[in-house]
Amino acid sequence: MKDPAALVVFTTQRSGSNFLGSLVLQSWTYGWLGEWLNPPYEMEERQRIGLSPEAGIAAYLGAVSAARRTPEKGWAIKLMPDHWERAREQFLQESPNEIKEKELFRTLFPEVVPVYLYRRDTVAQAVSLSIAEQTNQWRGL
Repeated sequence: MKDPAALVVFTTQRSGSNFLGSLVLQSWTYGWLGEWLNPPYEMEERQRIGLSPEAGIAAYLGAVSAARRTPEKGWAIKLMPDHWERAREQFLQESPNEIKEKELFRTLFPEVVPVYLYRRDTVAQAVSLSIAEQTNQWRGL
């Protein structure tokens, strides 16, 4: 059986990604669905795995992938637009070779199971985001 790929959840804030993450974790195939490219989490994860802040984004994702793989060899990442844009820019600055835009994602995530998560009720999503920002309460009770 082929090893499971990275589970990449493309999403935005307040879309239900924490709930999805709890379900993914229960599967034992992909492990924790982390925001590994969110700057505060990225700093913590670099420290946890012993990777210097100077290491490039490709090296960082490779190290996270290795450190976060489950016994079934899968790992998961939550990818929000601003996290991807920052990682993309950083990789393009670090890359010694010219890389085509369409090849960039596959370079950083060679084996991918994509999930596109969105919330149909965008008004409720905006209200939820406003409440979370005001209360600093980001996870449901």
